[in-house]
Amino acid sequence: MFTLIDTRNNEITAARASTDQVARDSVKGVRTVGPASQQRILATLRAALNDAIRKHRRLIDHNPAEHVDLPSGASPKPRLWTDTAVNRWRKSGARPSAVMVWTPAQAGAFLDYAETHDIVLYALLVLATHRGLRRGELCGLRDYDVDLDAAAITITITITEQRTSVGYKPITKPVKSRAGERVVPLAEDTVTVLRAYLARRNGWKLVSGSDWPDTGMFFVRPDGKPWHPETITQRFDNLVAASCLPPV
Repeated sequence: MFTLIDTRNNEITAARASTDQVARDSVKGVRTVGPASQQRILATLRAALNDAIRKHRRLIDHNPAEHVDLPSGASPKPRLWTDTAVNRWRKSGARPSAVMVWTPAQAGAFLDYAETHDIVLYALLVLATHRGLRRGELCGLRDYDVDLDAAAITITITITEQRTSVGYKPITKPVKSRAGERVVPLAEDTVTVLRAYLARRNGWKLVSGSDWPDTGMFFVRPDGKPWHPETITQRFDNLVAASCLPPV
């Protein structure tokens, strides 16, 4: 089973690197199965086979998944893009870790670049950077989750849903855990950016007139339609590459 997973992962990687547009399109939005997911699959398989031994009159005599060895599913440690790491990356393309983090100065430089090169996404990127919201949470944020005129000392937003994709098909569902369902306080500068975004969105709505869809989503495209999560990632990656900042 896991050999088949590795084979499929290799096929996806090869298709993405192909010069054939049809091959690249065939894996659009398809994710590889990483070590952590494989560990979860193995744990589920072991539990099911143990049930077959204990609870179902010994349908099998032993658990064939008991001694399967897989790569560790532990997440790589985040590393900071120090000046030394950036210089090495510029020369060789090497990343010190699979998970790299910008310094505050680098994050600020990115937002400055985004403001002048993708104003449509700027507010979403500011909220992601300032408050650490995930892509799906940003795409799933609804108007009633955001009250920028609340009569409170600290303005907040509420996270309850996420908009993600399965096989490139967008779906909206609750956040993964109770810990993910949370109230997030906003700083004054973040609120200012979000208010400017709402004013811009109102302008888009006036231009669209009766064609404007009432989705209830807070972050939408200039035509009023919800963002596809993969589009957010693609535009973010394009902005990072164009800004000459190291990837995160």
